[in-house]
Amino acid sequence: MSRQATDKADLIVHARRIYTMDRARPSAAAVAGGRIVAVGTRRQMRPWKGRTTTVLEAPDAVGVPAFTDCHTHLFSWACRLNLLDLAGVASLAQALRRIEKRSGRATRGEWLVAGGFDLSLLDERRAGATPRWLLDQAVGERPVMVKSRDGHSAWLNSAGLRAAGITARTKTPAGGRIERDQRGKPTGIVQENALSLVPDPSDMLSDGQIRSGMRRAIRRAHRFGVTTVHSLEDRRAFEWFTRLRQEGRFDLRVCWAPPAGLLDHARQMGLKTGFGDDFLWIGGVKLFADGALGSQTAYMYGSYPGRRGYCGVATCVGKRLRDEVVEAAKAGLASWIHAIGDRANHEALMALAAARRVEPTRLIHRVEHAQCVRPADVRGFARLGIIASMQPCHLPGDIALADRYWPRARQRAYPFRSLLAAGALLAFGSDVPVETMDPIFGIHAAVNRLDRNDQPAGGWYPSERITTRQALVAYTVGAARAGGRGGRMGRLSLGMPADIALLSDDPLGVPSRHIRDLRVVATVFDGRVVYRR
Repeated sequence: MSRQATDKADLIVHARRIYTMDRARPSAAAVAGGRIVAVGTRRQMRPWKGRTTTVLEAPDAVGVPAFTDCHTHLFSWACRLNLLDLAGVASLAQALRRIEKRSGRATRGEWLVAGGFDLSLLDERRAGATPRWLLDQAVGERPVMVKSRDGHSAWLNSAGLRAAGITARTKTPAGGRIERDQRGKPTGIVQENALSLVPDPSDMLSDGQIRSGMRRAIRRAHRFGVTTVHSLEDRRAFEWFTRLRQEGRFDLRVCWAPPAGLLDHARQMGLKTGFGDDFLWIGGVKLFADGALGSQTAYMYGSYPGRRGYCGVATCVGKRLRDEVVEAAKAGLASWIHAIGDRANHEALMALAAARRVEPTRLIHRVEHAQCVRPADVRGFARLGIIASMQPCHLPGDIALADRYWPRARQRAYPFRSLLAAGALLAFGSDVPVETMDPIFGIHAAVNRLDRNDQPAGGWYPSERITTRQALVAYTVGAARAGGRGGRMGRLSLGMPADIALLSDDPLGVPSRHIRDLRVVATVFDGRVVYRR
């Protein structure tokens, strides 16, 4: 507990136990001015209670620092809440039926946009049926774009290809892929850097739709106990974050990572990593070294099965990647590099090693995803002090894909324990809207390593399982350090922001198989209760 209270608290929280993430394990906390001012027992909180103090009674709940989601596309998620969602669709036929049904309600000539599609379902199509033809049969002449679940591919019909200006003569952008048939005609699948040729779904929405989507996304984040997000998105996202904050309608803390395309602009403005305050600040520059597992564009050392010589898409590697990372470092900007395949992770580490040699002050560099990492590169994370920003919630859905596409490298996928054992820091997130934002599901995935059918027994490569506490640290203390706010966030110590998640049971006390049964019963943001179950 702090020294004798001289002012009254705005909020007092009573719980069964509170994990502060330091040595204290109190059962109550007092909050004033959005900060933790006392921790201790119920009795010790009495001096802090005044006439206007709100008391949050949760005697059966266990408190933890509110979660940080270290990898989101928050603005894209908010926009997608207004679009056709194909997440969870089990077959190609079902997806086409839902697209056809939505098409009947759309205004003639306007784009129909869907997201969350599992691109591997296109493997079900009968021989000779090109992807664009399948959509043509379902919707006719209305332009359609279906974004893949991982966000690295788009599936268009013939009208959509025409509207985007993609023809047999279209030159494929460097680091991109336009799938073509034997005659060179686009099939309707556009991937990686070639996505720059198709419209952004957010451009098709009104300000009212975006504002509504943002409100819904923030409410869902609170329901999951999340109060801080790291947003890896473009300038328009940042403009909306700023606008909503000025309006007093943005109850989240945001660390924004601008895309590499804005590096020159950021440098001219003198923006550096850490610039801002504890509600909105600059993280690192986001770069892409490769694609994704589901789209078979992750950059690997070995060929994909049945595609001899094809090792994925190297979107930005070698000298080009090193030059961008070094230029960012010289300007005082950290680099956050998307790398999923084992070769992409190696390329990312080599580029970051070059940045370490020129940066004026030590920067917090990260590799986003770090899904498949060779043992030598696992040690490289620790040696270079590079944070592994990972999304364990991907693992349950990726087990079958890794078994199919990475048969020789799958044992190196999601190396949580190996990275920790080597001395690297883990920071966890969700990649929402690719996966659920729910940190409880992410903790369950990291601890148990099971698919959605609870297979295989004992976990997939169980030697890489980690403890619940280690996973919780990756969503709190580790996440704060990954966002450049280590020592200022991620704990419930005196003086820290009063961002608290109250859980239905003790995450460190329940058996690992019951972790996913935990629920958030209340969320406190900046000293205010923003969610009650």
